[in-house]
Amino acid sequence: MDQNNHIDFEGQEHQQMMYFFMHEDHGELKIIRNTKERDNREIYFTVELSTLEEEEKKKKKKKTNIRTTVTVIIENESELVWENRLISVSSIGYGDINLPESMQGKRVIYLLHHVFALTGLELGVQVFEVRSIVNEALNHICPQCGMKCSNASSWAGQCDDLQRRSLKKAQSHGWCLKSISNDMY
Repeated sequence: MDQNNHIDFEGQEHQQMMYFFMHEDHGELKIIRNTKERDNREIYFTVELSTLEEEEKKKKKKKTNIRTTVTVIIENESELVWENRLISVSSIGYGDINLPESMQGKRVIYLLHHVFALTGLELGVQVFEVRSIVNEALNHICPQCGMKCSNASSWAGQCDDLQRRSLKKAQSHGWCLKSISNDMY
């Protein structure tokens, strides 16, 4: 992995995008990447899972919406251990994450990692990093996405590899990418 290439990631603007995923049993997952303003290190994502109530699946009418917000941070110079070396790279990532209980167990985190890594690629960021993990499920999920342990409670992976592996893992659990749009209407 190359050392930081000194692009001002924080100074970039980034447009809003919506990602739609479908699962036969779990419903529709919408991940909205909100607009990133210039000189802001944070990008906010709104995550919404729309599920059909069990008795309504046949009628395809009543939906339950679960919504949460996740913030990722861009770092121009993040120090991490990579292949037994301390390096300084650009990174995008988050601290620990706890999704609402009704989103858990549905492999939603793989889709979040996919979208976060895609965002990193669009910005020119090298590494996606999950820091300060206390959620034990993430310690299981991160290596399945191709991430490596970068210290005692953090995982890191290259954005290009991570976005592919995360989507493939989600697809193996029945999720499919329905559409990507920057049109909010």
